[in-house]
Amino acid sequence: LTGCDSYAKSAAMILGPRIAQALACIMVCEAICAQACFMKFLTDLLPRILPEIFAGASKTQITCIVACLTFPASASPDLSFLRHVTTVSLISLLFVVCLVVMGALGNAIAP
Repeated sequence: LTGCDSYAKSAAMILGPRIAQALACIMVCEAICAQACFMKFLTDLLPRILPEIFAGASKTQITCIVACLTFPASASPDLSFLRHVTTVSLISLLFVVCLVVMGALGNAIAP
């Protein structure tokens, strides 16, 4: 539509360089917050679904393990890499929905 080969160039062309730079900063902050939320989610989820592996591990140790698992995917410049892990998010979402429904029905799962 704009003839530019990137979102940043399109934003700079349409909005101007200063607003495009502010938009880029907002997008980076959003990505960092999304990664932090994802790590928090996995830090709580993994000990529940893999209790044998994470038995006795502290929250800090689990967070470090999650960071080591998620960093390669988030640092890859090739986004096509993420197509291999998208099913994990669907499975995780279904698992959490099952936990919520079971908790609502009175079948709470002990941590």
